[in-house]
Amino acid sequence: MQDLKWAKNNKVMTVTINGAFNAHLVQAFRKVFLEIEGQDTTIVIDLADAEYIDSAALGLMIHMKKKFKDSNLNIIKIINSNDRILKVFQIMCFHDMFEIG
Repeated sequence: MQDLKWAKNNKVMTVTINGAFNAHLVQAFRKVFLEIEGQDTTIVIDLADAEYIDSAALGLMIHMKKKFKDSNLNIIKIINSNDRILKVFQIMCFHDMFEIG
């Protein structure tokens, strides 16, 4: 099963990925970020139930980071990644762009 859920609590938007974070979820992921564009918000991407991440999702995350660089978007945090996803983040130097924990 693959899906994306989000919830906003005060100034924190939490996006939870279940299953594969791939091209099939990119459009839903993009819609979440368009909803909060220009808002003073911290984004938390919870990958506890994500199995893997593909290049389409990685590209969207980089694009999102660049797009919101000068906006009121505070911090993008990525949490609960499995070892395989963490290794991809290390290879792609995501620790330079995102707070990963």
